[in-house]
Amino acid sequence: MDDAALFDEIVKANNLGPRIEDHRLQKHPAVERFTRLLRSRVGSTVPQFSGLADIFAAFIADPEFNAWAAKHGGRYFIGIHAGLLNILTTVVFRLMADPRTFPDIGDPSEEVGNLPTFSRITPDATACGFQPVSPKNPRRVLFAMLVCDLAFDFVVNHELTHIGHGHVGYTNAEFGLPFLGERRWVAGTPAGNLESLGMEMDADFKAAEQLMKRVRGDLSGRDPSSGFAEFFSDPAQAILAVAAAVSIQSRMFGDTRVALADLPTQDHPPNRWRQLMVLNVMANYAEEFWGSEAHASVMAAVNRAIAEVEESFERMTGQPQQIQGLHDTWHGEGWEYAKAVLDCWNNTLLTKLEKYTFVGLRSYHFDLPQKP
Repeated sequence: MDDAALFDEIVKANNLGPRIEDHRLQKHPAVERFTRLLRSRVGSTVPQFSGLADIFAAFIADPEFNAWAAKHGGRYFIGIHAGLLNILTTVVFRLMADPRTFPDIGDPSEEVGNLPTFSRITPDATACGFQPVSPKNPRRVLFAMLVCDLAFDFVVNHELTHIGHGHVGYTNAEFGLPFLGERRWVAGTPAGNLESLGMEMDADFKAAEQLMKRVRGDLSGRDPSSGFAEFFSDPAQAILAVAAAVSIQSRMFGDTRVALADLPTQDHPPNRWRQLMVLNVMANYAEEFWGSEAHASVMAAVNRAIAEVEESFERMTGQPQQIQGLHDTWHGEGWEYAKAVLDCWNNTLLTKLEKYTFVGLRSYHFDLPQKP
């Protein structure tokens, strides 16, 4: 049985939407463009995984905001739901259609008022009731496209890490789980949930590293003729786009509180915790790549992106800012939460994943700020 047929077995067995075949891509312009990005990223990453022949990756016509990595028939797969693209692109383009969002990008005076309110953003695209809008200014359109590309790249790298680091092989062999889904994890014991948190953290951190390496490459090999060139004029400008992508994706479905007491019942970290942990990791890579002299400007760009996203979501949804989860992460119990997940990864998962991984795994260590 070929990979496409095995992939189709996975989606059918899990009551997901059908695979979007190549001959149907022209009916889905966004899916066609992002399919090229998906295949490019998978093709460039698989050679880094020693002993892994290939990964079959495809979109499925499912409205849920979701992505997953799977093992079936001895082969590995990545599935991206079309709903993820639908929601991501619609929200990002709506944000950039507002002249008050990132007003120094392009000419915001070309934008119009009376934008639709997105009061209901859910993980089901069919329930969102969106009225799609797009920025009028070409440079603001380009920035919206770049933010979508970066957010999508992060998702794909996250799923690739689930395969390359042995997460999928481990859960498949030890627990009989067919795939790791970003919103479809099978509920388990507190210890099992903690392991899931550890694997999600690892996938996030590796995706952050890969995205930062892409940014470093785009900066060093900047092509002036590229439409995105102006957004890679210096590290701070590039990080602004990356931090906006991470923050939008994390803020998409509201504010999620972070409490240490919830840790045993969670199989995925709260989105706000993931947001700040990923941005923290990216800032560390920025300092490693460009030196301590870039730290102040990079952090200013990160903080600006967070603030811009929060303010734009307030305007877009018509609801007050929701930042309790951010406060929980940085000033509440978020760092104790991080320590518990780090300890599980370093002391338990590294050994368990050893026989399933396609690369050498590393432990994670970073200084945890003290609570005020």
